[in-house]
Amino acid sequence: MKHGTLLLIFILVWMMVESGASYWGKQTSSPPPSPPPTTSTTCSTSTSTSTKFHLQDLFTVTIQLLHTIPTTRLHLTFYNTPDECLVSAVWKAGMATQVLTDQHLRYTLDHLTSYSNPAQHVLIGPITWIASIIKQAKYLYDTAKINARKTQWLWVVTDSFSSSSVSSNKSASTLTFLKARQEVEGVVFEGLQGLLLVPEKLRHEITTSDDEGVDGTAEVVMVVGKVEAPGDGGLTLGIGATWTHQQGLRILHTLWPQPSFNLRGRMLRINVLKKPTVFMFSENEGLGSAKGYAADVTRLIQRRLNFSDTLVPNTGFGAFSNGSWNGMVGDLSQGRADVSPMDFTPIWQRTLVIDFGLIYSTDNVVIISRAPRIFIRPLLLLQIFTPLVWVCMVVLVMGVGVMLGGLGNITHHTLLHGEQHTTTTNTKGVASYCLASFKIMVYQNSDWWPRRGGSRVVSGVLMLVAVVVGSLYRGSITAFLAIPSRSSPINSLEELLESRLVPAIRRLSSPYSFFLTENSGAIGERVREIMVVFSGTQMSKWSFINQVAEGTFGFIDTASSAIGRSGQYEKLGQPCLFHIGRNPVRMDLDAFAYPKNSPIKYQFDKVMQWLRSYGIIEYIKGQYYSQDCSTRLTSDGPADISLIQVQGAFYVLGVGLVAAITAFILELTLHYCCFSSQKSI
Repeated sequence: MKHGTLLLIFILVWMMVESGASYWGKQTSSPPPSPPPTTSTTCSTSTSTSTKFHLQDLFTVTIQLLHTIPTTRLHLTFYNTPDECLVSAVWKAGMATQVLTDQHLRYTLDHLTSYSNPAQHVLIGPITWIASIIKQAKYLYDTAKINARKTQWLWVVTDSFSSSSVSSNKSASTLTFLKARQEVEGVVFEGLQGLLLVPEKLRHEITTSDDEGVDGTAEVVMVVGKVEAPGDGGLTLGIGATWTHQQGLRILHTLWPQPSFNLRGRMLRINVLKKPTVFMFSENEGLGSAKGYAADVTRLIQRRLNFSDTLVPNTGFGAFSNGSWNGMVGDLSQGRADVSPMDFTPIWQRTLVIDFGLIYSTDNVVIISRAPRIFIRPLLLLQIFTPLVWVCMVVLVMGVGVMLGGLGNITHHTLLHGEQHTTTTNTKGVASYCLASFKIMVYQNSDWWPRRGGSRVVSGVLMLVAVVVGSLYRGSITAFLAIPSRSSPINSLEELLESRLVPAIRRLSSPYSFFLTENSGAIGERVREIMVVFSGTQMSKWSFINQVAEGTFGFIDTASSAIGRSGQYEKLGQPCLFHIGRNPVRMDLDAFAYPKNSPIKYQFDKVMQWLRSYGIIEYIKGQYYSQDCSTRLTSDGPADISLIQVQGAFYVLGVGLVAAITAFILELTLHYCCFSSQKSI
């Protein structure tokens, strides 16, 4: 009696804080009335009456079945008065539970707020009442108030359909379960997980077919039916376990079977859009002729699950507009499609109306820009060294010339002073020494060398410097001819902002949301100030792609979208038009999308997990993400040097010719002027 008193106090306190109205049946503006107090009968194992014997056995099997599921949010609902014996047994088994009546159950289900919360419901009452609850619960599944994969039901039938006098034939012995199964099979729906516990109370041996699995030598007292989904959209209620006094609970088949991996040719409506490298299809054709890595992956899943397909085309992933979702999200949420194999990015707003499958790959946000180009250097011969190096070499030549001139004068006035054979013709001026130094530096040779030791040492050092500088000069030119210098590629947002390229963003894309609505940092703010937004249709046209190839825009988008749009204009063996940045702007995740409580999501996720674990998905993506232009054609020997590589010499020659012609014209002008003046005199 102590447990009964505590139970009664708990129920009364709980009912006092409960509030609200029920969606189903009787709608009230106040909480349902408190449930009647639990019975105060002692939970004895005595079998003096058939009714008490029946309920004790029924509750014993109920506790055993509850141990087959994780009881995280257990709701125990009685049709009439809550039974103290069962509630006490549940608590003693360590299962936290909420005791409800019919009206409170309807109110609780109607006010569910989280789709992701798991729940377990035990309904104890007559089969007609249980069938009515199942029928009305379908609304909660359809409106995504209950998560089908996280909710389990246990239906415990308390009435008996068999006659008081037990018949000895087979039809009479299975009458109770058969009738209960007919009631339940008429209202169950796909996605429902449940067990049906029906008391048989047989007192004789029976024989049944092997497929039912009931031991013909045992005295069957309880039969447990399980909901099975064969995969084609239908449901059946088969026998999963039996209970007898002699053998206890005997599980014949898996009580909570997983969905079938054979969909038996079931027709699935596949929601798709045209996206290069991901999914491309022709009108009025099915999955078999589609191209793209998502199409290849879906075909592998189709081969494993055995389903038929029909494509449901769309023009966008979907956006929330005027109070509803459009695009593929709208088709899935409103039941016009069964699955979308596109590379969806799971975001919180979308998870409110659709489910996302297993993350099967990543889709980095990258920058597509103009491929590095060969530098056009008109004055290549002068651009080998920086201007500072040229200035230093001029200063060096002048300095050595002055030093040689000084040493020559010192030698002449000191060491050779007073010698009679010395004449003024034996000495040279500073200009002559500077000219000699210049010849040493340019030609690495000279027709005049000093005769004395000090001057010869200085000239020798200058000669060594000239050899080193000349080797560097010739080596740089050779390297440029062999491996031409190219412009620096853009591999990050910082480099994009430092360049003259304008960031281009696709409207309603992942980068669009990232830069406009999310905290993208200081760099994101700079991008937001100067970026230009285009539609997906505009970005697929050559007019836009050509501007990217010419260096006007830097295209920021997911790799699947950016590479798909730019890759269709690359040609095998030809120089690349575009460069893919090595440092991703951010990382996005790819997943298939499904309606809420989809009956095929579990199977798709399992197959996707196998494909991902064995690297098949990445292998397929690699085939579509490789650039054709990066493939080199085989050739016999090294390639010929192009005009671009040697154009610098011709530019220098042109500059020299222009300078020579200018000097010649100037010389003629001066000569004419001088000749005219002399003639006039």
